[in-house]
Amino acid sequence: MPRALLVVAAVVMTGSTVAYGAWSAVPVVLPLSGVLLVTAWLRVQGLAVGEWVLRMVRFRRARTRRETWYAGAAWQPAADPSDPTGLPRMDLPGVLAPLRFLEEEWGAGMPVAVVHHPYEQLYTLVLHIEFPGLALADAAAAARRVGTWGGLLAGWCEEGKPVSRVGLYQRYLPEDGAELVQWTAAHTSADAPYLAARTSAALLGGQQVWQSRHEAYLTISLSQQRARSAIKAAGGGDTGAAAVLIREVGAALDRMRSAGIEVRRWLAVRDLAEVIRTAFDPHSAAPHTAHRAAAADPTWAGLPAGVDLALAGPAAAEALLGSYHHDGGWSVTYQVYEWPRSPVAAGGLVPVLRSTATARRAVAMLYEPLPPSQAERAVLGDITRSSFSVSMRQRTGGIVRTTERQALADAQRQEAENALGHGLVRFAGYLTVTVTDPERLEEACAELEADAAGQGCRLVLRRLWMAQDAAFAATLPLGLGLPSAGLWG
Repeated sequence: MPRALLVVAAVVMTGSTVAYGAWSAVPVVLPLSGVLLVTAWLRVQGLAVGEWVLRMVRFRRARTRRETWYAGAAWQPAADPSDPTGLPRMDLPGVLAPLRFLEEEWGAGMPVAVVHHPYEQLYTLVLHIEFPGLALADAAAAARRVGTWGGLLAGWCEEGKPVSRVGLYQRYLPEDGAELVQWTAAHTSADAPYLAARTSAALLGGQQVWQSRHEAYLTISLSQQRARSAIKAAGGGDTGAAAVLIREVGAALDRMRSAGIEVRRWLAVRDLAEVIRTAFDPHSAAPHTAHRAAAADPTWAGLPAGVDLALAGPAAAEALLGSYHHDGGWSVTYQVYEWPRSPVAAGGLVPVLRSTATARRAVAMLYEPLPPSQAERAVLGDITRSSFSVSMRQRTGGIVRTTERQALADAQRQEAENALGHGLVRFAGYLTVTVTDPERLEEACAELEADAAGQGCRLVLRRLWMAQDAAFAATLPLGLGLPSAGLWG
């Protein structure tokens, strides 16, 4: 329920009562107006009271209907084998259920996964990437890398570009050393000295968790509406859309390298299914890592690396009031409600980009490049709203807050930069913390909140109450935003 409507309703009720002299109604109107004002301005967990109550009613209704509970294929009747699209059956919960997974070819017949979201009319491609990071870089190198990343995004802000969303996803997982064990076994000579082999085996077997493993993924989403002509020229349908998307990503590889981004591989369907599966079931990460390391051996005769798409989702999941239970994991997802108001170092997010011995973390940054015409409308809208707010306070003799003046100055600066040809990008950030012991969940949340609020980071996080299942999906490398409220709501 919009705050402005509640305020207007309170003012109109009180003003009408006074104007018509209905003094007998004052004992009823004044308390009711007060309730409306309190509902408009008082906030609970970052939400207005009215919005909180509305969400709570919806959540309780969904819980009563068991809509917050998901049972995978293991608990459901077998699917109809006759699929008119010919695509593998997906077994994913909630907002992930409509997704369709296509497998196309890139380069010399290399399989590539393309995710189709029919409701948003997006086609998304996922890249497994590496980049040097900013934690150990000097100020000049960090500024250069940030600038080249901005240039990469600005390239998609040109008029007519079909890319409508870019996502950068990072996961930090406890490392169990499986890949190192496999590599050592493959590279140990049969005639190695006994003492050296025994020492290596003792060292490799003596630690269960070696370090925090970092995985990074880049998603690039093609808008079906923006690329309608190009898709038709490429043959139309899913095949044409995938061809246009692959061509667009291939053309951006040089700019990615200039930004310090190295593409390790284009994810195939089995690779992407493994990423989704290990997010839903943290306990499966170690065996899948060992399987992938073993499958890299040229003499391997077992199943290829990755996971079958039908096994990507959880066996069971339940959305709770402030958390999400999925297979062997319990997760809480936050939205970055407020970014630092004052300048911070380029590596300001480093404190939250880590895992602990008991908790995993996932960070998602979603970017929406705006073409110049849309950027101009967005900036003018911000200027109009900020100018109206400032002028109304000045006319009524009120004090113009510094935040309102700053918002107007920022909007005017964006207008000037847009006029000079700079790109405008909307963005949002989400963080997920996952544990395998529910008793440690709130402790892990407190650690994440403390890291985010630290001196080097200064982020204000908002726990996404009553939307944890959809929020968790937003941190999977699939190019999704949050539903209904929109990407920036």
